[in-house]
Amino acid sequence: MLDNIKANQKGGSNADKGVYKVLLVDDNQTCHMVLNFSLKYNDKYELLSAYNGQEAIDLLKEHASNIDIIMLDINLTDMYGYELYGLIKKIDGASNIPVVFQSALPNQDKMLYSILGEEVKTITKPYLRKDIIDMLDSFFP
Repeated sequence: MLDNIKANQKGGSNADKGVYKVLLVDDNQTCHMVLNFSLKYNDKYELLSAYNGQEAIDLLKEHASNIDIIMLDINLTDMYGYELYGLIKKIDGASNIPVVFQSALPNQDKMLYSILGEEVKTITKPYLRKDIIDMLDSFFP
């Protein structure tokens, strides 16, 4: 995965080429497979994967300028998604990347608001391909 980022790294976002990089941070392999399949036939988005919070932090520290949006699971093996969210906001170049929290539990936006003190975008798993594309298109029309 890092080789994929380095091969496409030319400074700045890939949005000017019409391709948006989606970083999925989730410890569940099935979620990565579903999202990869959902984006496979869509030339507008490319998936990057991190399987825990530390891997996401490492990726963002080196490649934040190449990532356009982060899909973040609330329950990771090494930390909670909302903890990672706070760390992301402290990484140079990553603080303005939009984050969408994902969870198998509905109505997590209210719980996240009570923890973070701000409204955040959420999507409930399992999601359909259309849900993913519609959500991403809402950020990148």
